Amino acid sequence: MAIAGLVIGGACAFAVGKFTASSLYGVEAFDPLTVTAAAVIICGATLTAGYLPARRAARVDPIVALRAE
Repeated sequence: MAIAGLVIGGACAFAVGKFTASSLYGVEAFDPLTVTAAAVIICGATLTAGYLPARRAARVDPIVALRAE
């Protein structure tokens, strides 16, 4: 889902960047460094958000979890 979000978000950012570049003085339509940095930060947040709960859930004994329900 993170990859799909990055692809869709990148396309939207490029389209909005073209509009912004035509509206504002000195703004570039597409800055590869900024887009790459944002993608890396988003992927890191996605991996952290998935890893931490999975690690906590992996520590629970399955029998204990099933009996609690």
